[in-house]
Amino acid sequence: MKYTKDKDDKIEFPKTTHYLFDTVAARLKQRKEELKLTNEEVAGWKLGREIIQEEWKDPTGLEDDESEISKKVVLKKSQFRPEMVSRILNANTKALRHRNSPNPFLFPTAKKGKKGYLEQMKESLKFDSTSEIMWGKHEGFEYSEFYYGLFCALIDDLKKTDYFSSIQDCLKDYIPYSKFLAYSEVTNTSIPFEYLFGYAKDELEFHLRDEGTVAVFRLFDFLDYKFREIFQGFIASPIKIKDHQDWVFKYIEKYLEEFVMKYFIPLIEENAPDATSLGLRVYNIVKDDVSQTDFVESALMSRSSESYGHWLTAGEKNDTDVASELISASEDYIDKLEQLETDIYGNYKQMYRESHPTNLLMEDKINLENEFYEMQEKELQDELELRQSVEKQEEQEIEYLMEQVAEQGGLMEELENHLNQDENSKKHGSN
Repeated sequence: MKYTKDKDDKIEFPKTTHYLFDTVAARLKQRKEELKLTNEEVAGWKLGREIIQEEWKDPTGLEDDESEISKKVVLKKSQFRPEMVSRILNANTKALRHRNSPNPFLFPTAKKGKKGYLEQMKESLKFDSTSEIMWGKHEGFEYSEFYYGLFCALIDDLKKTDYFSSIQDCLKDYIPYSKFLAYSEVTNTSIPFEYLFGYAKDELEFHLRDEGTVAVFRLFDFLDYKFREIFQGFIASPIKIKDHQDWVFKYIEKYLEEFVMKYFIPLIEENAPDATSLGLRVYNIVKDDVSQTDFVESALMSRSSESYGHWLTAGEKNDTDVASELISASEDYIDKLEQLETDIYGNYKQMYRESHPTNLLMEDKINLENEFYEMQEKELQDELELRQSVEKQEEQEIEYLMEQVAEQGGLMEELENHLNQDENSKKHGSN
């Protein structure tokens, strides 16, 4: 589907600009650390050293030598402020203190004919061009993560536009996503989600979000080489806007819009899945089966058991039985297609986890939480069992002591009786 854009139909890119600003800041900060510069030096300030204590060596060797102590001092300031350099290095686009206007373009826009922060930092940090600052050099494998992040951010920003329908078609090629997407689109049903799908509504949402993340990862993997190729072609020459002959951060959203309209959307459309797509097949099956499931559940809830056999199909079979068999057959078919998809393309959910171990899926977060709670519960159970074991042992020891005391008491009583008998015997003998 080809799109035409109205003149006033502006696309906004908050996620993508934020992502690019973060990568720019990281690029600048890394270069600053490599060159071992201060913010003042990046701003073009001339620094010198003020000697606080001269180096001194004891000629006799009797006392400790003293090293030179010095500190950096400003010899000459420039028009650029280290505080603004710090904001740029930290991708801080919030409003400056005592000002209402934010700094949305990361670099303050230079006045016509004047040198700005972008040019100053390009010189002081020894970048070859403003293009290298804005987009990077894109040499080697270290930029793989950059392209994936850019790809995800662009898709995120396009979700609320008409262009997303083409992207959605590509994402639906992945069976787990197409299945949960079909579930999520059900709005007109008399049956609670738990009975209809086996998932609560919030469970459906996090499954859809997880599978959507994997679907984007999979789509990027399919388009990785072509995406890099078109992007590198796009940034090869600056886009001239008004009197600006070079890349200017003020127009970054215009650049992104140009890239999306001329390169990104056509790439997506060229790679849209066709009728053989397993994911699209599953999407359509699930959509059809939802109505069948809704019918079966509604019928079972509204009809009496005595009416069984009253509503028959043309083949003289009970209608709810036939519908249930159809649903069961579809579920088996979908499971087989999902396994077949994994056999053909690989397990993309596992691939995502291995590639992004710190970006946990919601499913993994919930599993970790459950494992944590189970571990806590086990620790409490072990502690309780230990306490009960100790208490039982203490009780046994007390019982044993009491038995010993009782036994000793019996012996004492027996001894006392024996002594009494001896005493009585003596008395009788003396008489």
